[in-house]
Amino acid sequence: MAEVDGLTVKPYRDTRGITASQFRLMMVFVNRFSLAGARDFAMLTLLWEAGLRRSELVGCDVRHFDSEQKRLSILGKGRNEREWIDLTGSGVRAISEWLEQREVYALTEPLFISLDRVNWGSRLSGTSVYRIVRALAKKAGVSESFGPHKVRHSGTTTYLEMTGGDLRGAQAYSRHANLNTLKFYDDNRKQLQKKASAKLAETISWKKTSDSLSDHYLNQS
Repeated sequence: MAEVDGLTVKPYRDTRGITASQFRLMMVFVNRFSLAGARDFAMLTLLWEAGLRRSELVGCDVRHFDSEQKRLSILGKGRNEREWIDLTGSGVRAISEWLEQREVYALTEPLFISLDRVNWGSRLSGTSVYRIVRALAKKAGVSESFGPHKVRHSGTTTYLEMTGGDLRGAQAYSRHANLNTLKFYDDNRKQLQKKASAKLAETISWKKTSDSLSDHYLNQS
């Protein structure tokens, strides 16, 4: 059998993530009144509400947070210049509470810093953000492999679910340049492949197969 050349095979992307209630459970396990908890709560809030990537989150300095205008300046993926994104009231409060707990900082310092003795005050790494999110997910019984990027998946899918598939809004939230990328999320949300398979499974069910077999023998007689 001849093989077909020139076809690009795209890997399946599971973009469903977790539900909003599961993510809320993760946030419940954060002690937002402690220094580390205030930091982690602010990061989780931004990851969910603003759909930030790890690099966008850790790439922010204190000066990039504008509490009065309720916005944050980020350097998006593949971008050469920073862009302002709007924050919700809860997002502004979460960052403000973290900075209040931190007390002493300069505008040029990283917005999110390491709090361990060895690296205290240094910019928090993307790896550290992953470990923090994964640990909270495990503690909440959500998943042992749940990371920051899955938060973006979850937020996007939840938004599409809430709005009945508003791709434009999901594009603004996730800042994906190509609208077609969001169709992966919407297809996964609707579980179109699963539904199609279920429909086709009905056509070869045992009952239908038995009926077809009976019809065959009746026509032969």
